[in-house]
Amino acid sequence: MYQALVFLLLISTSLLTKAKPIVIAISDFPPSIDLSDENYGIHGELILGALRDAGQPFEIKIYSWTKIKQMLDTQDICSFGWVKNQERQKRWQYSRPYHADISYLWGRKDNPIKLNSVEDALRYSIGVTRGFSYGQEFDDLLTRASVDESFDDTVNLRKLLAGRIDLFPGQALIIRPILASRFTDQADQLEPKIVINNLSHHFVCNIDSQLGKEVIQKINPLLPNVEEIEIKP
Repeated sequence: MYQALVFLLLISTSLLTKAKPIVIAISDFPPSIDLSDENYGIHGELILGALRDAGQPFEIKIYSWTKIKQMLDTQDICSFGWVKNQERQKRWQYSRPYHADISYLWGRKDNPIKLNSVEDALRYSIGVTRGFSYGQEFDDLLTRASVDESFDDTVNLRKLLAGRIDLFPGQALIIRPILASRFTDQADQLEPKIVINNLSHHFVCNIDSQLGKEVIQKINPLLPNVEEIEIKP
């Protein structure tokens, strides 16, 4: 009888102490988040590695980025690869930054655009990707710009090469692989015109998620120090 009680107590304790799985919603955005990679890309390797090291079980679910943004506003889920801005901070909670990359305004080499400051871009048409944040300062500038919105970076690059827009903001880590893989014959026609900023990326959860708060506290000490990450122009 005593042994049976001990056995039941051990089972109950195990059930109580077992971490609850967290749902992580992502979509394809290679090479940062790559659904064809077993580690889910550069960001996936960092975040999922930290979760495993923390002993935190997780479940990956795949949706469109637009759907994920809506779900983060209203549901008990998390995601990664997101840039912080004031609008999102009202509804999401953030990990410490775990990755950073230089963002440029890209333009055609044959277009003699001279940008002495990012503000000078207001004189030109700028392509943007729907739902993407380019950092608070540049997001604010875009509210005063002539903006042409598309649903992904590839469409924007196609517009830029065709001369339908003058400039397109994008991270070097993202833009260069797209040019190399999808615009091989035209990749050398584009160049960075000016640096916008260094964008930091975060693991995020719905602001009301208690589980999300606990998971962020677990993984923060395990995430890379962004200041130690080498950022190459």
